[in-house]
Amino acid sequence: MRQSIRKILKEETALSVKIKNLLDTKGVYFASTTVGGLDNLAKILNLDLDDIKIQEMLVKNFINYAELAGIDILFLEINTNKPDKVRIKIHFDTNIYDSNVDSWVTRTMSDEINKFFPFKSSPYWEPSFAGRGVTIVLDSEQIVKEDDEDDNLQEHIKNILKEETSLQPKLLNLIDTEGLIRTIQKVNGIETLGKILKEKPEILLKKYLGRETFSTDDIRENTGGYNFIFKLVRVMKNEDGDYYFYYSIEEGTVELIMVDNSIHNLLDGASSFDGDTWWEIKYEINDILRDFTKELCKKIKLPFEKTTTGFVLGD
Repeated sequence: MRQSIRKILKEETALSVKIKNLLDTKGVYFASTTVGGLDNLAKILNLDLDDIKIQEMLVKNFINYAELAGIDILFLEINTNKPDKVRIKIHFDTNIYDSNVDSWVTRTMSDEINKFFPFKSSPYWEPSFAGRGVTIVLDSEQIVKEDDEDDNLQEHIKNILKEETSLQPKLLNLIDTEGLIRTIQKVNGIETLGKILKEKPEILLKKYLGRETFSTDDIRENTGGYNFIFKLVRVMKNEDGDYYFYYSIEEGTVELIMVDNSIHNLLDGASSFDGDTWWEIKYEINDILRDFTKELCKKIKLPFEKTTTGFVLGD
C-alpha cells in the first residue's frame, strides 16, 4: 500500500514539474490545453485562482505568450497600489499605423483574458460601476523607436523592467528563432536584455554572436580590396566600462591594387608582405573591423566610443 502511494505521489510530482515547465516555456494557454483546461492546470500546480498574486502571474504569462497580428509585446509595467486590483500596462511595438492601436490592443487583450480566465479584466477607461469584481485592469502604449532615442525613455524602460515578468523563456526562444540582435532591438538595447536574462552584455555577445560567421559583405562601409570572413571570439569589459571586441580572421584575401595589382592570402600574414606593407594591412583590417563594430553597437545600443577592437589570423 505504501509503495503504491509513493508511486502515485512520484507520478504526480513528475507531472507537476512537466506542466510547470510548459507554463514557463510555452505559456499558460498551451499548458492548459495539454491537461484539459485551466481548472485541471490549477489542480496540478496547486494554484488558487482567487489569489490576486496568482492572477497577476497567470495574466502576465498569458500576455507575454499571446499572439496579436502585427503586435510585438516588449514588456509589461505592473502597478499593485490597490490590494484588490492589478494594473498591467502593455508596452508594444507595431507596424500598424492607426491612432487607435493602443485602445485596440487593450480591448482585445482584455476580451481574450475574460474568455480564458474565471476572474474579470477590463480596460482602464471603463467606468467604476462596470468594474465591479474586476481584478485585472489593462492599459497599453506603443513604443516608438528612433535611432537616437531619448536617454530618459531608456532609463524609464530599465526601471519598469525591474518588475518581475515571465519574459525570460520568451526572449530565449526569440534569440533561438530570430537571433540575438533582433531580440535586443525588441527590448531596446543589450543592457535591458542583460537585466532581464540576468547576464552581462559581454557574455551574451560572446555566447550568441560567437556562434555566427561574418564577412566583409556584412559591412556597409567600403572595404576596398579586402574580402574576408571573420568571427567574434572574445568580448571583455573593463572596470571603466570600456568594451574590447576581439575577432578572428578565418579566411580571406586582399588585392593590392596600388602596389602590384596582385591578390594575397591574408592568412599568410607577414611572410607574404614586406614590413611596411604588412603593418598597413593590419591597420586597415582593424579599421574594417571597427566599422563592423560601430554598426553592431548602433543596433544593440552600446556606446561605440567606449569600444576597442583587435584581431588574430586564424584560430
